[in-house]
Amino acid sequence: MTLSVRSTCTYLSFIAVLGALHSFIQASMSAPGILLPQTLVYFDNYELDNVLYRQRECPTCKTTKLARSKHCSICNKCVPRFDHHCGWLNTCIGECNHRVFLRFLLMNALLCSYGSYVLYAILADEYGHLLGDEFLDEKSGTVVQGDMMVVIRYLIHEESVVTVLFVLCVGMGFALLCFVGFHLYLVSSNLTTNEFFKRRELRRLRTCPRIHKYNLDSLVSNWREVWEPRYKARVVAVKMANSRRPHHQKTVKSA
Repeated sequence: MTLSVRSTCTYLSFIAVLGALHSFIQASMSAPGILLPQTLVYFDNYELDNVLYRQRECPTCKTTKLARSKHCSICNKCVPRFDHHCGWLNTCIGECNHRVFLRFLLMNALLCSYGSYVLYAILADEYGHLLGDEFLDEKSGTVVQGDMMVVIRYLIHEESVVTVLFVLCVGMGFALLCFVGFHLYLVSSNLTTNEFFKRRELRRLRTCPRIHKYNLDSLVSNWREVWEPRYKARVVAVKMANSRRPHHQKTVKSA
């Protein structure tokens, strides 16, 4: 790897780390949305399916349980369009921060994938230079030809930090890409993680309906549910309705 290529990789790595760090801070500080008596009007955007969600009250919060909402036992709050509680971010993933969570996943998956590529390029460059060289066997004191296994063992011993980082990046990158793929499937199906596992349990009991009520049968529409959540339009509508209400002015009678 030439000096210019190494400099470019260093620069891109710095940008990738900053991007991943920014997405982590943004996601960990984001709010999922909280169901309170005064916020119900903003998040009441889905009809009850009477399968997963029925008309009832949260026994803890004493507020109406809206469709697709769930009370988080860790946060002790009812979250609209509840997906899951993320231990890495120490926050719930709900209607207000689902897109931020997806961005966090994508950034870290890209960071690990890029890190795997750069570390592989470093090891492959060293491997290409060492292949065919002669090596001294410390145990026997004999000179051996540098075949594939000899060079790999040498790199593991001499480039242990790079090798360990490469294995970690590959492992974490693969896990994150699988996780990203799972969540992209959920978004495309207009499912939350909570609904996915609930429906799987109902399928096991053979009581799950084949049609998912909240699937809009359009990939673009399902994705818009996350990237342009419904509560935003509801907030604007409520504010406009309030602004159109007539303001009653108090009159003071003259003596």
